[in-house]
Amino acid sequence: FKSDAAYVDSVELLAINDPSALTAAFQSGQVNLTSMLDARTAGLLEQMPNLRIFNMAGGGYICFNMRCDIEPFNNPDMRMALKLAVDREDMMQRVVAGIGTVGNDTPVPSNDAVFAPSVPQLAYDPERARALYESVGYTGRIVLHTSDAISSRAVDMATVFQEHAARAGIPIDVQRDPSDGYWESVVGHAPFHVAARSARPTADAIFSTAFLGTSGNNECKWVNEEFDAAIIAARAEPDPERRLAFYERAQEICSVDGGTIIPFFTGTVQGTSSDIDGFNVGAVELNGYRAVEQVWF
Repeated sequence: FKSDAAYVDSVELLAINDPSALTAAFQSGQVNLTSMLDARTAGLLEQMPNLRIFNMAGGGYICFNMRCDIEPFNNPDMRMALKLAVDREDMMQRVVAGIGTVGNDTPVPSNDAVFAPSVPQLAYDPERARALYESVGYTGRIVLHTSDAISSRAVDMATVFQEHAARAGIPIDVQRDPSDGYWESVVGHAPFHVAARSARPTADAIFSTAFLGTSGNNECKWVNEEFDAAIIAARAEPDPERRLAFYERAQEICSVDGGTIIPFFTGTVQGTSSDIDGFNVGAVELNGYRAVEQVWF
């Protein structure tokens, strides 16, 4: 019914959750168009003449959540110590082969219209992290919960974080929990745990869902009245410049005070077979899921 769309005879949508099975289906030609390929094998796939690979900057992320209503994470110095104890560039290179963009502990990626470049980028600083950690005076175990329920990358990220933090004198014990029940019993419950969020179409959508103090999905139980006021004001502000100023302030507060550590935003590796034309990478995977009506053989 669209005069300028739908050039193939039929479309079959498949969910292939196992990364190895997805790669095999793509390599063999069983799948002509795909998203969510393993970043670590993208370089090899790119060398195959029957395949084309496309990288897309993403807004989704795997994060480390600190429960701000539980010791020691109710202390902002402890939160900042851990934020400074992760080498974001190194983690992104080792876990996703550098396919992504460095995060600044705010859920707004750099390709978002309201991204605030004025917010200072948090960087690995083991000496300052050590000083802040020691100033808190906490002597208990710091247990970081992770699981394949998030993804295999979540386990790798926790292990790399443990290594980085150790150089700052911060001991982290990584606890790998079973996949079954992890989302229900660990995420939002354990004092320190790995979680994940997919990309949202607007900054308000992710801020209001996961960071607003009144949200039931605020997994860190983080409450900052100035942050909440900025987000609520931004929603109702018709002037673009004033609205941007509210979002910039919200990002600054979130980066410095928030309970979520976002080391990097995950890039999405997509691919087509070489006999496919018309594929547009777009800003959301499979061009907002419209790719099937835009491509042709």
